[in-house]
Amino acid sequence: MRYATDLAGEWLGAKKKIPQGVEVVREEPYGIPLTRVTVKRSGLAKAPGVYTTLQPPALDGPHPQECTAELLKQELKKLLLPADRVLVVGLGNPFVTADSLGPRMLRGIWATRHLRGSVLVQGLALREVACFAPGVEAATGIATLEAVKGICAAVKPDKVLCVDSLCAASVKSIGRTIQLSDAGLSPGRGETFTAAALGVPVVALGAPTVARVSGKGASMALTSQSVDVLVRRAASLFADAVNAVLHPALTKEELQALLS
Repeated sequence: MRYATDLAGEWLGAKKKIPQGVEVVREEPYGIPLTRVTVKRSGLAKAPGVYTTLQPPALDGPHPQECTAELLKQELKKLLLPADRVLVVGLGNPFVTADSLGPRMLRGIWATRHLRGSVLVQGLALREVACFAPGVEAATGIATLEAVKGICAAVKPDKVLCVDSLCAASVKSIGRTIQLSDAGLSPGRGETFTAAALGVPVVALGAPTVARVSGKGASMALTSQSVDVLVRRAASLFADAVNAVLHPALTKEELQALLS
């Protein structure tokens, strides 16, 4: 059977040896397994860049996520800062639970671009944050990459953060993996959200919500029975971490009050 995966760790694990031009570092900060895969050459299944995989306790389980949140914040900080203008793009279909992580995550992001010069935020050194959920071409008639390119041209961000539901090769990765990358995102829909495509550095953030196994001319997508809980908790975790990185002067409670 042939396996398809968005996860660099799974892609590497399926090989008998590490390919030339690929480096792997494994750590365990806060007791959370972290694998950093650096692809240094083109021509491989993964584009050149750094892919960081976290394997926290189950995102859809009862375990507290404080350590996961802190580690995710630290990793996002390395990738997003020192950008002053950030565009957060929530990719996916908001009407399909397993594909709705990106759009749902945007509900928790504090957008500030429209507040420039507002008396409500005077004295706060705010980053300029814009959010965009392009939907899917089947519903809008507009190619997702085309829509994001247009928004980038208007907003002129320093960096783009693309958030999406990912596809794993193993059901064991669902709800137990988070991946960040500075190589952009290739969702498998024939579009590639990269610096070359958008004209600005792209950071990708996602968690697998489905596992796809293909073979003998058939393809099957598997997900968790608690995918709704997984998406809700992952979206909240991601939003809190992004807000903490982009608006460090504000507490979580202050941000929640601004979003309510």
